[in-house]
Amino acid sequence: MASPRPFKVNPVLTALVVGYRNQAIDLIADRVLPRIDTAEEFAWTKHGLAEAFTVPDGRVGRRGKVARVEFTSEPVTDSTADFGWEDSVPRSDIKKAAAARAAGSSVVDPVVRATTGLSDIKVLAREIRVAAKVFSAASYDPTLKLTLSGTSRFSDYTNSDPIGVINAGLDACLVRPNMMVFGQSGWSVFRRHPKVVKACRNSYSGEGMVSREEVATLFEVQSVEVGASRVNAAKKGQPLNLARTWGNHLALLHINPQGGIGEGAMPTFGFTADASGGGVAMDFEDPDVGLYGGQTIRVGEQVKEIVSATGCGYFFESAFA
Repeated sequence: MASPRPFKVNPVLTALVVGYRNQAIDLIADRVLPRIDTAEEFAWTKHGLAEAFTVPDGRVGRRGKVARVEFTSEPVTDSTADFGWEDSVPRSDIKKAAAARAAGSSVVDPVVRATTGLSDIKVLAREIRVAAKVFSAASYDPTLKLTLSGTSRFSDYTNSDPIGVINAGLDACLVRPNMMVFGQSGWSVFRRHPKVVKACRNSYSGEGMVSREEVATLFEVQSVEVGASRVNAAKKGQPLNLARTWGNHLALLHINPQGGIGEGAMPTFGFTADASGGGVAMDFEDPDVGLYGGQTIRVGEQVKEIVSATGCGYFFESAFA
């Protein structure tokens, strides 16, 4: 069946785009809100968590009626959003680069370079969207978030109590979190906290630094994710101003990569509906590029980042100074 779209997807360039995902440990979006393959239009079910934790009296008299329970759910119809970027390479550049590669004087392919560069933008844009959603107080149940300030911030090594505060957050969630999410700046502070070092290392001095694996073991979670990517925060035309994508907060999340969509789906804090299989790339001739025309490369994805169960996460806002 022919595609209804005017441009055909290029499988070779798409392989570059999909293969480029999660190459850098700095990028954590696909682990924090895992991708689930969907159609462009899809539906997911928002379950009332209270029903799963409420147990009516089940005692039945000899001729009495059995307690009747009704399970409700809220169907949510949703759709993915399109994100795309493109670049054009003049035909003359493509020919010159091909001749240089044939002569052995270069390995540069401007079409591949454009594709991977656009892929960089795609994954960073997704990282920004996921960070904004996960590190937003609005994504959490009102009873499952806490704003830290002054001496309660974990950057105060003398007065703060990160172990007690975090354990209280873990216990408060309806489904216990299995993931901790830090920004790089916050993680650099947290891993040197004397109380954390002492607990992980049985060290009396509290000096040193702990690893992600040690912190995961201490709090009995499956993973500690640290977002270390940067983005240019300057407006167009202004000098470069690199800022961290993930801020000075801490999120505790229960993430189930198979959860979120379908009847009987296990609860998960959130997921990403993906109708593009991780991303696509296409190319087409563009007569308006240079004297001899050129090749335009377009990279994009169809996704929707969703918080599906606010009771499966706890948020510490401004956890670090």
